[in-house]
Amino acid sequence: MPRVHVELDVAIKPYTVYLALHHRVHDPDGEFHWAIVISLANWSSCVFFHANNPDSFNPALDSWVIEEWPPGQWTPWNSATLLCMFELMTCNTQDLVAEKYAEILSAGQDIMARKSVSSFRQSQTFSCKTFVLDTLAQAIPTVSGQSSADLETHASDAAKWTRDLAISTTGIPMVPGWFKIFKLEMVEPTSAEA
Repeated sequence: MPRVHVELDVAIKPYTVYLALHHRVHDPDGEFHWAIVISLANWSSCVFFHANNPDSFNPALDSWVIEEWPPGQWTPWNSATLLCMFELMTCNTQDLVAEKYAEILSAGQDIMARKSVSSFRQSQTFSCKTFVLDTLAQAIPTVSGQSSADLETHASDAAKWTRDLAISTTGIPMVPGWFKIFKLEMVEPTSAEA
């Protein structure tokens, strides 16, 4: 069954895990910066979790680190580069989201420790994108029934669409506080598509 990404209202749900893509003008590791955002209660209590390479302009240095910004330090509306967020899963309670957050943190630490042998990036250089996709593949094995490769394609397409919309609307690729939220939905093919 085909998947489509559907734009949602720009409202951060409580107890929800998101994939966030940010615009990067000069990024030797990829077109977008990838991160995981976990809303613990509301938009002002989001945890921002990603891999960062402080020496990215010197590829010979392998100085990747995990950065975890605590609740209140990052919000979607104070990000100057956020393009879009993908809703990955919603937990029913604060306890369940805390449990999922611990699983994501543990998976991220495991991925960082063995960054050269991950299954997803067998042919890719380690980057924030491969870190996030591998972490999600380990902590949330199926997100709407899709693989990491599917998630990569849909998220990249949504970020490109959002960036193009920003450029056509404002003339610049990103506007602080102007972003979109998407969710994958399964759709039945029409009789003409079948």
